[in-house]
Amino acid sequence: MRKSRQQSKRVRNDQRLCIERRPEEVNQREVLNHWEMDCIESSKKEPSALLVMTERVSRKNLLFKLESKTIFEVMRVLDGLEIKMKRDFSNIFQSFTMDNGAEFKWTDGIERSIYYKKKRTTTYYCHPYSSWERGSNENANRLIRRFIPKGSDICQYSDDYIKQVENWLNNYPRKMFNYMTANEVYNQLL
Repeated sequence: MRKSRQQSKRVRNDQRLCIERRPEEVNQREVLNHWEMDCIESSKKEPSALLVMTERVSRKNLLFKLESKTIFEVMRVLDGLEIKMKRDFSNIFQSFTMDNGAEFKWTDGIERSIYYKKKRTTTYYCHPYSSWERGSNENANRLIRRFIPKGSDICQYSDDYIKQVENWLNNYPRKMFNYMTANEVYNQLL
């Protein structure tokens, strides 16, 4: 007897901006403070995840531990950043490019400010199964797996350890930048 699989209905969000609508200067990596965002999953048994944000020009990374891979946890991180940065949030995070995962499905929640009635950022969504459209972010995920192997329970890693991994990523000399680090490139472009 065959087991029937439940069909999960995808929530269609017509407000999502496709990556094709992203400005050309962002596509060409000419403008600072446009970010790619993704989640690294924990083991299949554990709900925890790691939110990875990668700045497109400098390849600077920000890592945040999530209790679960849900929109509510992503919102908790973004709202926390806005509380910390206040008005600077919109300047530092001008846009996010992400995949179509369930953890990013609430466009209005990601874009809306907790302080003002205007948008705090703009979101762009990649085409399905096109991870190469967030290539810098995927490369960062690959480097992170040196320290947090696939199948690991992310909640077992301390916040200090996650910040050490972030620090290593941001201070790793890159050939593409003539062996400057992401932190050096970001600070130089500011």
